Amino acid sequence: MGGMVISGTVNNNEKATFSINIDYENDFKIISSAVGKEFPERKEECKEKHAIIKFV
Repeated sequence: MGGMVISGTVNNNEKATFSINIDYENDFKIISSAVGKEFPERKEECKEKHAIIKFV
C-alpha cells in the first residue's frame, strides 16, 4: 500500500495542527485525519462559500 501524509499548522499556531493520511494507490482515499487542540472552527460566513472537509 502506498500512501502519503499532508500536515501543517493554521496561522502559525503550533497547537492548531492538522494531519491527513492518503492512500494514493487506492483512488486517493483518506485513510485517517487528525487536528490539534486549537484547530479553528469553521467561520459561519465561510460555510456556504467553500467546500466542506470533514475530519473524522
